[in-house]
Amino acid sequence: MKTVLWVFLVSAMFFFGCGDDTTLPESEMGTSATEEKKSDRTSGSSPRFQPNAPEEPEEPEEPQLPPGEPAEDLAERDGTYFLADREDPFTGAVEKRHPNGRLALWASYSEGKPDGVQHFWDEKGNKVQESNYTKGSLDGIQTFWWPNGIKKEERIWQAGEYRELRRWSRDGELVEENRNF
Repeated sequence: MKTVLWVFLVSAMFFFGCGDDTTLPESEMGTSATEEKKSDRTSGSSPRFQPNAPEEPEEPEEPQLPPGEPAEDLAERDGTYFLADREDPFTGAVEKRHPNGRLALWASYSEGKPDGVQHFWDEKGNKVQESNYTKGSLDGIQTFWWPNGIKKEERIWQAGEYRELRRWSRDGELVEENRNF
């Protein structure tokens, strides 16, 4: 009997204890959620809706990549890359900056060969190219972008051999697609 009474009380507390009584009345909250939404729409203060707000292109943030050696210090000898003052093939990352200080290039190397992703940016910080390498050969997707940020071209490589190509117009319309098998 005690068990039945206990289950009944717990059930009653659950069904009758949950609901609107746990929410503060609007008079104690200040403005209602409805009034807040209305004021956001009319004042333009909502981050989600700003009528007639001019669309300013956001300046791209500096990519968060590990620091690299200066690309100018890299020297190529017989298809292998070395730091200018070293005899062992270079392993690590290199970077190059535009005169304004923005990143222009970041690339990774292993045993003197491009290996991993190479990134290229313009002076404004917009990505213009990204290429994937494996042991010195293009491998995977190589992508180019128009200055407006729309994809311009995509090339698919497999172990250094070109496989596919797609090109887009400045408006983002696919204008060419071919495969090379």
